[in-house]
Amino acid sequence: MIDFETIANRLGFESEDLLMLFSMFKDSAKESISALKIAIENGNFEEIKSQAHSIKGSASNLMLEDIERLAQTMDESAKNQEPIDYLDITEKIDQKLKELDSILA
Repeated sequence: MIDFETIANRLGFESEDLLMLFSMFKDSAKESISALKIAIENGNFEEIKSQAHSIKGSASNLMLEDIERLAQTMDESAKNQEPIDYLDITEKIDQKLKELDSILA
């Protein structure tokens, strides 16, 4: 479970502002998930790395450690063109985003 109040205090935001940032992150990350799926299908490691890096940075800024770790794994693996299950990791990130969506609702 995400403790919005603790994160808001640590980041110096009002709770309402933090909720808006989380919502914006969720929308942006969903777009990145779509781009990731296309990049994975095309074997485009540079695009996988770029999209994963974007998700990783935003998740880190919002203290969403689970999403950050998943995206970091994908980012580093794509950088080295390692043969991992990128789609599985993408689906795990997507699931975390759905959990965030239900919390925000």
